[in-house]
Amino acid sequence: MKNRMGKLERQLFAAAQARGVEVVRQGDLRDWLRLSPTQESGVFHRLAAAGWIARVRRGLYLVPPKLPLGGKWSPDEAQALNALIGDKGGHYQVCGPNAFQRYGFDGQIPTRVFAYNNRLSGERKIGGVNLRLIKVADARLGGTDTVMTASGAELVYSSMARTLVDAVD
Repeated sequence: MKNRMGKLERQLFAAAQARGVEVVRQGDLRDWLRLSPTQESGVFHRLAAAGWIARVRRGLYLVPPKLPLGGKWSPDEAQALNALIGDKGGHYQVCGPNAFQRYGFDGQIPTRVFAYNNRLSGERKIGGVNLRLIKVADARLGGTDTVMTASGAELVYSSMARTLVDAVD
């Protein structure tokens, strides 16, 4: 799919925008557009492969609020983390090098987002966002600051005090 969308792909964007949703699950298009499971899978696959939407995990996708100019779109860190961890019913806080850079302890800008959370561990990539997820006990989460991103999503950081304690720990 070059930079041209078919009818079903345009209908996905129209349906998501009309409902004001950013996260679309497998099965939603079957309800909204009366598609078969095969048609729905094809639409998600084509759009994700072309970079018009971002695959969070199998059956869960992030859709931009507006059609991306130039044909490519990637969510920001907050959208990716909120969709992934929120889908699992968990909580997270951005930590490590990202928090160090935010509070001015380090001048380097990390190429991946490090996040403590209570559900998942490992490396993930959502769109252009590289995540390093560190699963910790619920008791280890806390001491946070919440910031709003340019996309309007909330991003939860470890507080400055918590970042220093974690660095020593």
